[in-house]
Amino acid sequence: MSGTVLVLGPQRPNPNLAGVLDARSVQGSIAVVSAGWRHDEGELGALRADVGRPVVHLPLYRWFEETLAEHPELAAAYRARQDRIRAFKSLVRTRLSSVYGTIVRLHAQRVEDDALHEAEILDAVRVLRELDGRVLEGCDAIRAEAGLAAAPWEHPGVAPVRDRIRAVLADCGAVAIAGGHVAILLNRLEFFGMRELLWHHHAQGGTIAAWSAGAMVLTDRVVLFYDDPPEGPSEPEVLDRGFGLLRGRTLFPHARTRLRLDQSDRLRLLEARFGICTGLESGAALVVQAGVWTDHGVPGSAPRLAPSAGAA
Repeated sequence: MSGTVLVLGPQRPNPNLAGVLDARSVQGSIAVVSAGWRHDEGELGALRADVGRPVVHLPLYRWFEETLAEHPELAAAYRARQDRIRAFKSLVRTRLSSVYGTIVRLHAQRVEDDALHEAEILDAVRVLRELDGRVLEGCDAIRAEAGLAAAPWEHPGVAPVRDRIRAVLADCGAVAIAGGHVAILLNRLEFFGMRELLWHHHAQGGTIAAWSAGAMVLTDRVVLFYDDPPEGPSEPEVLDRGFGLLRGRTLFPHARTRLRLDQSDRLRLLEARFGICTGLESGAALVVQAGVWTDHGVPGSAPRLAPSAGAA
């Protein structure tokens, strides 16, 4: 029996975690991961008050720092691995930016023959998708070659922590994964081997509730996006593989403030590149069970990001 994944929007200013858990009759304590909050990882007062039930915190960010401090050889291997990944992505980003810019210019270029125009755009999008796949394959290869850091959860200094996490998950009614910095959150979850632990929890019929960045890490691939960042325009880019518990969709928290939703060409490109794209705003509550997505949230809080599209 597979479990249920609850995909929520941002929990501020209107938290809905407690209501969604109650509606699903989820009992017992909640194991919470908040590593994406980084320096505020332990600030769970508001969440505890919202859910009104026992909360067991899994401080992955703190455990990560402590583990690396205690095992300098693992720390060196892990940091070398991450440096290689960053260098690799920088190279691919240069190629990606060029292709993305080409597609934008093609959209702006008008010719009399629409079929020719569309064919060139589709071919450029194909190249863009190949580069997205290259990011995933390249990250996989670098991790596989990383020695001690290839599977850090198997290291003698990490395995006991992973066993501790496994015991907590076995006793809780649900696992909650909060938002925050998505790259840090994904890295800390991976470091402690939580991909396999969450899949096991789900396979045993468990409930996983995740919002914002926490929901992003459960998808097939995590996409970074911001059309108008402070440092200037940027294009969406694939960060890494997600955990694959949520299939066939790419999630975009705060889409209304971070994407130019009024520009149809950008939305068409987003969908052509990533498939079904779903925004997550405050009040969103998508219930995913056996691969079926149903919307139980505030109307319009989980819009499909495509020209003339409606809710998810």
